[in-house]
Formats: sequence, C-alpha cells, structure tokens
Amino acid sequence: MNSFSPSQVVVLGAGPAGMLAALEMSKRHPTTLIAPWLPSPDEPPRVEAVPCGLVALLVELGIHPWQVGVERLYQSRWAAWEHEDLVESAVPVTAHVERPALDLALLAKVVACGRVEIRLDKMADVCRAAVEGARRRELQLIDATGRRAVSATEKMHPTKPWAARTFFAATHSSTADTGLRIAALPGGFVYRLGAANHIVVGVVGRGTLITEKALKLERYLLGCGAGRMLEGLPSLGEMMAGKISSASVQWTRGKVGLRIGDAALGKDTLSSQGLASGISEALYAAAIRNEEEQTLFSLRQIEQWQSHLNSLAHLIARCRFRQEEAWQQYAGFIAARINQGPQVEAALRAGSIRPTSALAGIDPGAGSSFPTEFCLS
Repeated sequence: MNSFSPSQVVVLGAGPAGMLAALEMSKRHPTTLIAPWLPSPDEPPRVEAVPCGLVALLVELGIHPWQVGVERLYQSRWAAWEHEDLVESAVPVTAHVERPALDLALLAKVVACGRVEIRLDKMADVCRAAVEGARRRELQLIDATGRRAVSATEKMHPTKPWAARTFFAATHSSTADTGLRIAALPGGFVYRLGAANHIVVGVVGRGTLITEKALKLERYLLGCGAGRMLEGLPSLGEMMAGKISSASVQWTRGKVGLRIGDAALGKDTLSSQGLASGISEALYAAAIRNEEEQTLFSLRQIEQWQSHLNSLAHLIARCRFRQEEAWQQYAGFIAARINQGPQVEAALRAGSIRPTSALAGIDPGAGSSFPTEFCLS
C-alpha cells in the first residue's frame, strides 16, 4: 500500500457500485480496485428491478439490455399486502436485470478501459492499510464492500435482522409471468420476479421461515394464502436454491473515505432499488471535486437514509400482518430512528454536484455517511 500516491484512488469491492466508481474515478486519477473475488458466471442467478433510467445508463456504457437479461419494461406489479387477494397497481417504469450478467458486463468494461489496476486480495490486511492511508490523506478511499462496510466504525441494524432466501427456475421451463408479485406473510414476505433467463422467488423473514426445508416452506406459503406467488412454477423443492442474504435495512457511520451503496445504506428488500441507488452513488462520488461537493454528497446520503426509513414505516403500517411480533419489532426499530433531517437535494449537473434546495444553516456533521422504492409505494 505504500506505493499509492496522494492522488491515488482505492476502491474496495467489485460489485456494480465499486466497479462503476473505479471506472469513473480512473478518468481523473490513478485507480486501484481491490476485492477478494471478481464476478463469476457461476454465481447463482439474481433478478433485480431497476428504474428504466438505469438501463439507459448501461446503454451509454455500451452494455445492451439483452446482455443483462432485460427483455421488456414493466409498468405495474401485483401485491397481496393490505389484503389476501393480489391487486394490480401502476408503478414507475422498471426493467428486470439479471445478475451476475450485469456484474460480468461491468467487469468487462473495467478491464477494457485499461486504466484500473485490479488486485485480488483477501481484504483484511489490505483494507486496514487502505483505511489508514485514507486517514493520513495519502489516498482517496471509496468503500463499496456492501454490508461488510469495512471502513465503518459502527453498523446499525435490527437486533434480529431479516434474511432473504431465494429459489430460481429457468424462465423457458415455466409458464409463470415475469412481472413482480409480492405478498405479506405473518413473519415477513415473499416475492417473485423474472427476466429473460430466470425467475426468482424470494422468501424474507427470520428463523424457520429461512431455515425450513423447501417443501415445508411451500406448504407454509400455501397455508398463508400466498399460493399465487408460485403459480406456473415448479415446486420449491424442484427449483434451484440461491443464496441466503441480508434483507433488512442497515446503515453505517465512520469518518474515513466514502462509503457507497450497501456499505453506506443497505436497503430493505421491500423497497428494492439498492442496485440503482449504489450505481447512482458511484457516479456522485466520482463527481466530487471540492469540499462543497463533499458536503452535498454527505447531505444527500443523510436525506436518502431518512427517506428510506420513512418509506419502510409507511409500508409496514399498511401490511395486513403489522400486528404480528416480527413486524412490530421491525416497525419499532425504524420508528425510533426517523427524524426530520436536513431537506437538501443535490443533483449531478454537467459532471458536478449542485444543490437543488437551500443549504443555509445546515451543518452536515463530521464524517456523516448515511445515505427509492419501487414495489409497494
């Protein structure tokens, strides 16, 4: 790490946010991307809903929709949230993107640009060195390590975090529609959505809801009136198992470097948009050129953090199982942390971060790092 020059940028993490940050930062600074592994085609499929504007950004980068599994746009979703019956409602136009296809496409762009040094490392020692280098102002640090948030000094999440357990099937092997469906459960929720190649079913909650065998889990879903989430699909026992990952909201604090994406605000699966939010933050971070823009970036993250908590509180208040213990505990955690933070908006304009509302009298705080929703609002 002693080889890094004061103008050097070090990006930790090779997810979409980290790779796009490295790609953009390398246009102005010597940039090194450090990660324990790189995207692989062997990763279990994941499908994420993103705003159509993100697809336009990918096209600008030379990544065509078909490369990442986008075959159509969606303007509605079906939800059994306030009532047992699935109800269709309009949503902002979204696309369904497949991972790891997106990760592989972004990695190809990073490699092809020829400006980013890529280091594969187990991370612990090199991360500590990078953080110390940033603390001594020897380098610029961007932490895109997801919920590990290696540069954070504090992580906030529910005492009993929720997890997401996924199952997937080939789109061509089922008769299921690829549009978004979501249904509330007494201890969480279940969702499904698909793209060109895969349809994913995710079950979110904790305890046996996540650890139960697939066939028992399927019987549980049927017993809760969520059977329509499985229509047109093989049984869960016949579907391939995906990863189990964190699903409840998490945010971080720390004074060193910039944390972007899940390293700053790990969004709840309910609201989705974590992928789009992380990529957006990468673009904003790469645009920072002075202390004023650094302040605007921090204020923007604080505002997004509060906006996300308010969205979650609104969603939970409408859930038909909101009186159940799991939902009550989650709602209490969120309600205790909502406050009226600074109402400041910032936007990228001609490559610079500019305020879109007044900043008078607002103190961003030292080292603040907090940082929209698609499915139910």
